[in-house]
Amino acid sequence: PIGEDEIGRAKADLLHSLVANLEHTTRVAGIISGVFSLDLGQDYYTRYPSLLTLVGPSEVASSALLLTPEDLVVVLVGDKSQIAPALERDGYRIEVAPDTLTD
Repeated sequence: PIGEDEIGRAKADLLHSLVANLEHTTRVAGIISGVFSLDLGQDYYTRYPSLLTLVGPSEVASSALLLTPEDLVVVLVGDKSQIAPALERDGYRIEVAPDTLTD
């Protein structure tokens, strides 16, 4: 189980990264588009810190039940000959993206 200290660090990281992202105009555009496309409400980022306070160990545990590790996808970009051996050794299945995705 994830403890309060780890959740606290994650919340602090989320808040700090939000502030850092708001310092860049190009990132602000992406943030604002997400607010509208997800219909979060114009005051979403005003409410964001208080929304984070609502998240505790029980909410994290119940959300974790929604994840199925075998269905998760990790995307890595790099030299396959350098990356693949360690991943295969750790039991990951490797699929190379089709050329249509890499053009």
